[in-house]
Formats: sequence, C-alpha cells, structure tokens
Amino acid sequence: MATCAPYIEQNLGSEALAPTDMMYLVYTLARIRPVAPDSFIVQRIKDMQHFKGLEIDAVLLQFWLAGLTGLAEANTSQQRMIWKSLVLVKITTLVGSTLRQLSFYRSILDECDECLSEDNPSVASHILLSIAIGCRARGLVHPDQLSILKGHSPAINDLDKYSFGKSVYMFNSMEIIEDLCGRILSDFELQEVLVERIITVCEDASANSDVSTLSKLCQTLDDNPLVLDLIHLLRSPSALLAPLEGFVNHLQQNEDDDIDSCNSNLEGLGVVLALIMTIIRRYELGGCLGSLLMEKNDFCYLWLHRTSATISPMSLSTMHPEMQALMGRWISALFDSMGISDDLIQTSKPQMLLEISPSIFEQSLAACQAGIIDATTLNSGLDYFLQPCLLFVLIGVVQYLCEEILSSSSATYSSTPAKLGHQHRSGSISVGHSIVSPASGGHTVSPLANRGMKPHPSSSSHAGHGGGLGTTGKSSASMAMLQSSLKSLLAGDAFPPRLMRLLKNEISSALDHPAMEQDHQLTLIHEKLAAATVNDYSWSDTEAYDVSKLSQQASLAFEAIVSGGRTPLVNKKEKGWPVFGGSSYHIDVDLFRTTLCYLGPAQFVTVILKQVLRAALTTHGRRAGTR
Repeated sequence: MATCAPYIEQNLGSEALAPTDMMYLVYTLARIRPVAPDSFIVQRIKDMQHFKGLEIDAVLLQFWLAGLTGLAEANTSQQRMIWKSLVLVKITTLVGSTLRQLSFYRSILDECDECLSEDNPSVASHILLSIAIGCRARGLVHPDQLSILKGHSPAINDLDKYSFGKSVYMFNSMEIIEDLCGRILSDFELQEVLVERIITVCEDASANSDVSTLSKLCQTLDDNPLVLDLIHLLRSPSALLAPLEGFVNHLQQNEDDDIDSCNSNLEGLGVVLALIMTIIRRYELGGCLGSLLMEKNDFCYLWLHRTSATISPMSLSTMHPEMQALMGRWISALFDSMGISDDLIQTSKPQMLLEISPSIFEQSLAACQAGIIDATTLNSGLDYFLQPCLLFVLIGVVQYLCEEILSSSSATYSSTPAKLGHQHRSGSISVGHSIVSPASGGHTVSPLANRGMKPHPSSSSHAGHGGGLGTTGKSSASMAMLQSSLKSLLAGDAFPPRLMRLLKNEISSALDHPAMEQDHQLTLIHEKLAAATVNDYSWSDTEAYDVSKLSQQASLAFEAIVSGGRTPLVNKKEKGWPVFGGSSYHIDVDLFRTTLCYLGPAQFVTVILKQVLRAALTTHGRRAGTR
C-alpha cells in the first residue's frame, strides 16, 4: 500500500481533525470490514478541516494516539489482533512521522504493552519498538534516526518459499499454505507483503487452473476468519474475489479427463464457492456486488446477485431445455439406475448443476410425498450429494430445505398445487408442472413417472389434478419429510464444517422452528454447528435490545461525538443500557450499526439529523456553515 502521508501534508496544510473526530475515524477503520481506502481516510480529514485548525504533526500524532487507545481498550484476542495490525501496519503506512513525539506518551504505551501481554504473558511486549520497526520497513524513518532501533536487524524477506507450481509437490503444498496464513498473524513487519503473496497465489492458481492449490488456500482462509479480517483490513475484497470469481466462471468439465480429475475439480469448486459466499456474508457485501465482481455477464455475478438470500427452485417454464434435460438425467440416476455414473459427472456443467440442485430436491420430495418413491429410496438417492465432489450443490439444497421448514404452517395443504418456482408458502411442497409428473404439459418427463402413482397414506388424491401430482395432506407429514431430509444431510459425518459455518443462520433458524422434533439427530446437529462456528466470531451483535433505550443511547452517543465529549461505560450501566463491544467509551460503530438494524434507516437518520441541527446552532456550527 502506497503511503499517503505526503498527500495529507500537501492537501491539509495546518488544519485537521479534533482529537475525538480523529479517534472516531480510526475506530471506524478498525471495526468496519473491509478496508477503507487511503483516499477515503484523507477525504474524511479534509471534510473536517473547517472545524479545527491544527498543525499536520498534531494531526498525525492524534492518529497514533487514537489507534493506541483502541488497542488499549480491546478486550479479546481477536480484537487485539485487528487493532495491533491497524497500529503497526495500516496507520504506520499512512503516517510514519511524529514517532519521536509519540514516545513521550508513556501512559498509553504502557497500557498497550499490558493489553498485548494478555495474549502471550511469557513474551514482553514493546509497542513503540514494534511501531518503529514497522516505520523502518516502510522507509518512513532512517535506521539511525531512532535509538530504539539499535540492535534490531530488519526482517529477512524469505517469501520465495511461498511459490506454487510444478516444483511444489502435492503432499507439502497444504503445509506451505498453512505456514503462509499463520505467519500473517505474527509477522507484522512483513504483513503487507504476506497479504500480497496470498493474493498472488490466489491469482496464479486461478489463472493456471491449479485447482489443488486454490482449494487448499480457500479452505485455510475459510477456517481462519481472523486471517480474512487482516487481509480485508489492508486490501479491498475484490482483490480476493476477482480471481475466485474467474475460477468459478470458467471451470468446465472435460470429457477427456479421468473421473478422479473431474471429481477433484468439482470438490475444489465447492471450496471456492464457500469462501466467496463467506466473504460476502461476513462483510455484508451483497448490496455492492457490482463494484466488487469484474465479470458481470458471467455465472458467478448473476448467480450471487439472484441468490444472495436463498437459492429457490426454478420454474420449469423458465428453465432452459438443456437444464431440463440435465435435471432429468440426475433424477433418473438418483432413483432409477445404479447411481451416479462417471459419464454423468464428466458431462455435467457444474454451474448448471448448482442452479438446478434445489429443483432436484424439490421434485424428489414431491415424488415421495405423492407416493411415487418411498422415504428409503429418497434418502438413499439424496445421500449421493454427500460425496465430496457434490457437496457444493448442498449450499442451495440446505437453504431450500430450511426455508421450506420455516415457511410451513399448521394449516392443511391446499389441494391446488402451486407452480414450481413461485414463492409458495402454503405449507406444501409444490408439485405443479413437475418434472416427475406423468402429465407434465410437454416438459421433460422423469423416469420416476414411469413407475406410476402409488397411493399416498395421508391423501386420497391422485395424479392429473391441475396438471401436477395433485397432492393433499397435512402439513405435519410434509414437515416430517422436510425435517428428515435436512437432519439426514446435516447429521452425517460427510457434511463439511465449512458449510455449517456458511449456512449457520439458516440452519439455526430451522432448528429453532417450533415444529422441529427433538431427537438424537437434532442434538448432534447442534453440537456440530457449535463446533464448526466456535471461532467464527463476528463484529455484529445478535442480542435482543430494548428499542427505546437503544434509540436513546444512540442519540446521546452521537451527541457526544458532535460535541467532542466521551461517555463513560458506567453511565450506560447505571441507566440499564446494553454495552456494545465492551468498550469503555461511546465511540463504538456496533452501537450505530445495531441501532440502524433495529430502528430502520428513516428513524436512524432522524436521530442523527436532530443532533446535527442542534450542533449547527452552536458557535462552531455557525462558523462551519459560513465557511
């Protein structure tokens, strides 16, 4: 990252932020992922120069102190890691001067040393030395300028060992990747270079179709969310998403490849897809995909844009004939043959298979509900999707099953079947215009239909009603089937932890449904979910809050920011308000984020507007308005 300290000096002159404003800016950098670009930081400083007049050295010193204050207040190892990277890498890159002045602030420096020693008590912490080393690595200070650097040699750049290609054997590439990602958490002097190397490895593996290296890297990043946070503190999310997007868009199965290569490609695709969705969900990027993804006319962008919430089954009336044919082949292989053939794996377009997988499940469940196949046949067929090469299709399948469970009610099913792909919320599995229907209105007919209709134990209806399977039945029967399918998938040893993490919100909601039957499988799933998400901390708050008190706290906090004051934690506790992030001060982005979520954008903006208008009546506010 190129330093923008000279740019700051050229554009700000002697005017800069007041201490509280500077702290809020730095705190925002540490709490909001992904990274705020250098230009954004500079612009925020320029926007505030009308209020206070300070020398540039004072501004940069405030930048340091704001970061150190946040580090001193961090109360978990994960928070300390981000703050430490912010102080030693991000701020060091931006404002390398005023280091001598910083050395006089012993109180806050000692407090930071104490804070960091909590993670490793056996190693003495020296935050000022670490900052000086970071400044030296970026050429911001001469090695002889600071006595604190005497006796400390620069780190040796040995990053050539993190190169991947034909010379790297398959058996040790995972070990090298894990070493590369693990080193980022400890080597702050070379952290930027290490981040760049991860991105380079990602780009090279994608360009060379090195599925093995790319999937191993993505798996390691998915398993280590703190590494992802550090990458996105220093680089834009598009740096990682762009090569991953290209890989997903252009991966194709080759009939000339052996089946092992095809299976490996599909398994790798699943790992890459999981990381893409993890990044988008973790940093809430679903609303800005257009600015992050490069290939807007290709599969990845269109699929993510359309399925940012839930991957719904597709309507046969809108499904491309090639998709219908592929869907028929898969249903036939699952239920009417000896299983998934090598030829089917080799000739299936993975992107198309991903799109139709929820429809395959919906049609299979509809066939079971209609009595065309029994539950044993259903489960044995669906178990094929727990093979490593097919796990990627379960992203949409689990979303579909969870949504169906959540949307089910205690009412009986309507006897009029809904069209497949519509937002059917009547409590039944939709079967109208079904690919498993004997009368499919000219659509491809599944071999399932050739078995004929079996009487359904809870229904006297038969095929032909409304052109579909025409089932009627109680929601409890359908709920039991949905639960059985979902539990069978999630409780199995083959269901990967990375998908548990990715889909934890959908899974948790479905498991908490009042109609969910408590049994051994459910207990096992809860245990697997807890184990998979134990390190998947998030900056977001998920607690329930008193909305009126939340609004009042946000208003007072913003008033304190506008007036330049700070609200101690004790005042919040005395008033019975929840405390966000455990910070000792009101400057906490989570407070405003949660307020926005609970109050909605209109009321949230109104709260801010009232404080801004009130501030405009003050001396500083009138002066800013006239300038």
